[in-house]
Amino acid sequence: MYNRKQRKLNILIISYDGKDIFNDDFELLISKLERDNLNTKLNDFFLFSWSCKNYYKKRKLNKNFIETTHKKIWSKKLLFLYDLLGIFIIPYYLKKFKFKPDIILIYSTTFIFSAFFVKKFVSGKVFFILTNEPILLLSTR
Repeated sequence: MYNRKQRKLNILIISYDGKDIFNDDFELLISKLERDNLNTKLNDFFLFSWSCKNYYKKRKLNKNFIETTHKKIWSKKLLFLYDLLGIFIIPYYLKKFKFKPDIILIYSTTFIFSAFFVKKFVSGKVFFILTNEPILLLSTR
């Protein structure tokens, strides 16, 4: 059986967190990361989330950290504009908090431009997970 040694990764997640699960249901956030096989026991995470309020928090989980910067938005219907704004804001916060991602993870096509711009600015590989995308597409019909 193939056995490779796992190395610690810095994972940036760009998302919309309208329910503020980082504060309100941290265990749900961890279970979602584990569901996607992101190994919360090994990797460090930085979540950049458009949300209903502004804040920065850092939590220790085992031997690693999960950090988040939440930025308040005015309307969920304008997420594509926030994606363009994220092109400038996300690299600023990565530099401010000294986080260099190995992986840039997005769950919605809404944030694809900022993800690829961050990739050009700080490197890393972009991954797109489609788990929520069919639900979002149905809600627009």
